[in-house]
Amino acid sequence: MYYWDKVVRFGDVPIYETDLNNLSPELYNPRDPHKKVMDFVLKDLDFAVANLPESVAENRVHKYAALALKSRIALWEGTFRKYHSLGDAEVFLQAAVDASLQVINSGKYEIYSTGKPDIDYNNLFIQEDLTKNKENILSRIYITNISTTNYSRGAGNGNGYSKSLIESYLCKDGKPISVSPQYAGDDTPENEVKNRDPRYPQTIATPGFDITINENGSTDKLIRPNIGTSATSTGYQIIKGRSSDVKLQNANQDNIDRFIFRYAEILLNYAEAKAELGQLTQDVLDTSVNKLRKRVGMPDMSLASLTPDSNTPFPGISLPLQEIRRERRIELAGEGFRFKDLLRWRAGELINNPKTILGMKLTDAYKATYPKDANGNSQVDNVLRDAQGNVRVYPNITARAWDNKMYLYPLPKDQLLLNKKFQTKSGLVILYRD
Repeated sequence: MYYWDKVVRFGDVPIYETDLNNLSPELYNPRDPHKKVMDFVLKDLDFAVANLPESVAENRVHKYAALALKSRIALWEGTFRKYHSLGDAEVFLQAAVDASLQVINSGKYEIYSTGKPDIDYNNLFIQEDLTKNKENILSRIYITNISTTNYSRGAGNGNGYSKSLIESYLCKDGKPISVSPQYAGDDTPENEVKNRDPRYPQTIATPGFDITINENGSTDKLIRPNIGTSATSTGYQIIKGRSSDVKLQNANQDNIDRFIFRYAEILLNYAEAKAELGQLTQDVLDTSVNKLRKRVGMPDMSLASLTPDSNTPFPGISLPLQEIRRERRIELAGEGFRFKDLLRWRAGELINNPKTILGMKLTDAYKATYPKDANGNSQVDNVLRDAQGNVRVYPNITARAWDNKMYLYPLPKDQLLLNKKFQTKSGLVILYRD
């Protein structure tokens, strides 16, 4: 995992297979090529899979956690090699398929569902004990007064999802908003969420949501998006993984367990890797993506009846792969995957889309519904908007410009200073980038 993280950031990094000390000459080794490092990583993952036990007590690392990591890393590397034209992509794509299938065929895991499509997805991420949840492959356990977090408090302070994400959610008929007759527009938050994938209102706070559950059991419902307050910068307030329980919103009192690996990701990895290999079938979709859709009552993804989206961000790939990428974005929203996905797909230019830094539409009519104080002011009076009425998050930024050098981070100067081979006689550091 450590080597993979360094490859994602810097590309080429030195490989070490023996212990070093501060005098080891190997400390000054040059960087090894990206592909060589990742071949080493795959070999190490295979060793872990072969040697870890199938099950252990107390939520410790086991064979299926290693397979989950292999599935994640192999998909990343296989698609990175493909879209960055490095060659040999199939080896890693097949490794992703094989690792995912081992997890699937083990029969140990399944998608969490209690048969309540309007709440199950949200409830999955606010459980105090994931050890008995069959979607959990490996989790971080938190315990009151022993180990806690500040997530439920922090998620409701200044954050928010983007307009770009919101427009990715399908309507309940399984069609994108660009073509679905069910789409009610975005002139109000109530209309925007109407007839949409149930994961939308279980990820983003929409009017009517119990934003706070008080200690006496009473609830405070969200009347309008908390735009113009410290709660959200975009109007699309984060509720995925955020408890409404007021006790858990106290500073550092959140004891909700957090996923490290969950089964849903494995299913998505499997579907995408099979599609990239040209092996996607309806059976593959039924084994993977459609299990996620069933949890929330969405129509199955059918290869025979996919609807093209005129607003797709990926017009250069097949329609099934477009929809698998959409499903990944929706199911894994807020879980930390999106930027790495854009890197591996060589899709950094999608950040140029202004809607990635825009929020909800705040029309004059909807703005007028916010209550005014004694001085005639409301919380949204100073909210910045673009020409279409969408909330502008940054006062001085209307668009971003992607540069392909951003696919890798620059090498830190302070690290280069530690390596004598990067220094000239004058003491200057020679910076270079492959």
